[in-house]
Amino acid sequence: MAKFCTNCGKELVNGKCPNCGSKPATNNSQKTFGEMLKEYWELVKKALSKPMTIVKENNSEDKFGIGLISICVTGILAGIFMCIMAEKLTSLFSFLAFGISGFGSADIPYVQLFFTGFITVAGTIAIEALVAYVVFAKMFKADTSVKKMFVLFGLANIVQSFAFAGCSILAFFELSEFVVYMLALLFSLGSILSTVYIIKGFDHYAKIDSDKLGYAYSIVYIGTIIAVYLIAKNVLPSILG
Repeated sequence: MAKFCTNCGKELVNGKCPNCGSKPATNNSQKTFGEMLKEYWELVKKALSKPMTIVKENNSEDKFGIGLISICVTGILAGIFMCIMAEKLTSLFSFLAFGISGFGSADIPYVQLFFTGFITVAGTIAIEALVAYVVFAKMFKADTSVKKMFVLFGLANIVQSFAFAGCSILAFFELSEFVVYMLALLFSLGSILSTVYIIKGFDHYAKIDSDKLGYAYSIVYIGTIIAVYLIAKNVLPSILG
């Protein structure tokens, strides 16, 4: 099985990276959580200028930990956004109904809202990665793995984490018509871009006939919707109480 450099993602030649020279390529599984966080942060800083390059150059199972961190960060930011929006909407409703700003805000279940946002977003990304593995590896016989799918979906969703961060900042402002449109625009842009990076990334993480790619991803998309619906209906309520 081919091995890849954990610094740039290039395939090793005679145990050495053609990009990094003789620099030893250490396995990501041997890195500490702090080192993986630092590596993730370096990818985040490049994500706006070279998003697709990041996805392509980190095509390795060794980046599995980085993919998990990215998925969790996206979920955390989604949870924070939900809490901020709940506060704003409750305050707005209280003002309109009673003329008292912030009335009833203490009753907002912030912890439950946060975990709902986290589980919904991070869980959906994880489920999509699992469904993608089944579809591409089992149905279309592509050379890929579960870990690679988590890396792909994790790194491609860095842009979605930017969207949630931006929405959280916007939510602090008065919910004018302009702000609502900007929230919708940011969320839509993040979703579209992450989907584009995922589809393009399949050429490197699970290469199949380009004529079959659209069908394969359609199955992934539909399968994810069905799985999320069943989990949300039968499992999530018991977890969140």
